[in-house]
Amino acid sequence: MEQNARNLRRETWIMLAMTLAVTLPLIGWDDLPQRDLACRYAPMAEALARGDWFYAFHPRIPPFTTLPAGALVWGFGISGDLACRLVSALFFAAGVFPLAQIYRRCVGNVAAAWGLVLAV
Repeated sequence: MEQNARNLRRETWIMLAMTLAVTLPLIGWDDLPQRDLACRYAPMAEALARGDWFYAFHPRIPPFTTLPAGALVWGFGISGDLACRLVSALFFAAGVFPLAQIYRRCVGNVAAAWGLVLAV
């Protein structure tokens, strides 16, 4: 049982690498941003990097994407569009860890590994 759990942890890290290998090239696939990204999220991240707190946060939009994207814009000097896409890809990849635990508890270790493959 312990060996299967160790294998699942190893497979989870492999799935993380696979998820990053799949999603990171897709960031540059389309250079035209979606309306919500171009009109709201990317300008908010750029405003946060400039220190414009009034425009960086909107009352109806949680700061969960704005804060890390603004940190990337500020730290690396990239555009808000690229920062938001990168943050989305990294959060999607990080979702492999809770998904692995949920699958393991619900269906077992072997099915959890296959479930991760299908989720990615």
